[in-house]
Amino acid sequence: PYDRFRRIFDAATVVWVLVLVYFIPIEIGFSWYETPSAQKVFYGILDFWFAMDIILNFRTGYLHHGTVVMDQKRIASNYISTWFLVDVLGTVPFEQLISGHVQNR
Repeated sequence: PYDRFRRIFDAATVVWVLVLVYFIPIEIGFSWYETPSAQKVFYGILDFWFAMDIILNFRTGYLHHGTVVMDQKRIASNYISTWFLVDVLGTVPFEQLISGHVQNR
């Protein structure tokens, strides 16, 4: 959990989430806004990024009462029982599903 790569990856993930928090409501809420094709490609890359985050979370230790746990089975069990569902739902491209549904009306 203290690896430099993981810290940088997590910091970048926070930035990507903030970008999405800004743009997705605009896309959903305003019919005049058309998502540029480069932005759509960027969203696809972010979907991949968040999928990689799920994979990394199965391989990243965690703290349990001040002790770093690195046992793979315990890591997987802990992740599945805590953030896994949130992360999976976060990788679903709802902006595409919603915009596709609105366009079909």
